[in-house]
Amino acid sequence: MIDLPVEFGPKMLSRSLRLRPALYDRLLALPGVRSVAFSACGLMSGWQKTGPASTPERPAQKSDYTRYTYVTPHYFETLGIRLVAGRAIDETDRAGAAPVMVLSETAARTLFGGANPLGRMVSGSYTFQGKSAAQVVGTTSASARAIPMPSRSTCRFPSPSSP
Repeated sequence: MIDLPVEFGPKMLSRSLRLRPALYDRLLALPGVRSVAFSACGLMSGWQKTGPASTPERPAQKSDYTRYTYVTPHYFETLGIRLVAGRAIDETDRAGAAPVMVLSETAARTLFGGANPLGRMVSGSYTFQGKSAAQVVGTTSASARAIPMPSRSTCRFPSPSSP
């Protein structure tokens, strides 16, 4: 799993989009490598993006701490994060496709209580904004196979630079 810096601006993002497929192929070809994924603001990152998360039924609370991570396909497999329900981010989740997200169990519980979050909408604002909302397509366990993970509220979105 590689956490490359988030690059802002069209020129820098374009460079990143060109770099990632070649890097992905080269890493996957290394002996012993079974899975490769990229993330921005991910588990191995030196920085985090946090913010509010709301649903049509529940505005974000000031005490909420929601971490946003942008991931490529195979992220959960690469880190050994178990999918509890639904599906992971995959190759169909690209720019122009319907916006989706995968929630940690903690985020799902915070936002939906005991209700099933699959198919529900979440927006990254204090009050729900349907135009910027993403559909929940999966939930994950709060721990990884080899990396201790705090039980925190996390929303994972498809990276615009999926290989």
